[in-house]
Amino acid sequence: MFKSRSPEETEKIGYIYGDNAKAGDIYCLSGELGAGKTVFAKGFARGLSVPEETVIVSPTYYRERI
Repeated sequence: MFKSRSPEETEKIGYIYGDNAKAGDIYCLSGELGAGKTVFAKGFARGLSVPEETVIVSPTYYRERI
């Protein structure tokens, strides 16, 4: 279990999870508005080696455009 005290720590925790993710793993982000889901997702993406220039959007408000 991790406890974050700042957005930077939350992003680092996300990075650790992303860096250790394996094919087939499933992760669920759940929390109140402002809980840090987007910051975590940004770190997670970086841990998966998603390029820095890729914009990471809020998992709460993301809608696929048709």
